[in-house]
Amino acid sequence: MAEEFTVIPEFEFVEANVYKTQQTTFEMGYVQTRAYWIQPKRIFTLNWSALLTADKEKIASFFRYQVGAAGQFVYKPADPVSTPDFPGTPGTATQTLGAYGVRTYYYALSWVTALGETKTSDVRTFALQANKLFTFLSPRFPTNVTIARLYVAISASVALQVEITVSGASWTEPDKPASSDGLGSGSSPPTTNTAYEKVNVHSLGDEITFRKVSPVSYSHQLVFEEIL
Repeated sequence: MAEEFTVIPEFEFVEANVYKTQQTTFEMGYVQTRAYWIQPKRIFTLNWSALLTADKEKIASFFRYQVGAAGQFVYKPADPVSTPDFPGTPGTATQTLGAYGVRTYYYALSWVTALGETKTSDVRTFALQANKLFTFLSPRFPTNVTIARLYVAISASVALQVEITVSGASWTEPDKPASSDGLGSGSSPPTTNTAYEKVNVHSLGDEITFRKVSPVSYSHQLVFEEIL
């Protein structure tokens, strides 16, 4: 079973598409180049500028003693979709006319891609006035995101209320005067970020080289090629 490499670089990985080709010679000296693989092989380049000694030793140990030079292993690329916790997220909470009393809602947002779902943003609170409904305006979806999942509750244990499928769209809780609020009892947020992929790769090059940039840190580059 292939080992798994999970050390995360200081910077996002650089992904390049590389085609393996075959050439066919035709009359008049023309050469046609055809893609040999059904899909391009990818190359991932990871760069560190200040790698601490402990991580340096972890990388060296992984390649020297677990997979060996150019050995196959499983690489988990840096998460292409980050948990929505950057400034301005998780969207804008407002209120509109409704039939409920004064209350405070807790809410959080996650992104969904074709690969999975991120963890939620930090849980935030919103105080609602009497006769108001909770309205949430989703931020614009990042690249590769197809759904925003909104988790809301009257406590910090938020529950899934709605899947927003249009970037930048809004959602308002149902107006049900017979209930204490308009919230349903949905599923709990994910505990891990599954919006990533795992790729079978091997290292390009037989040497593991570190350059010392300070008494306690090193620079390093790793280049992996996808195995199809």
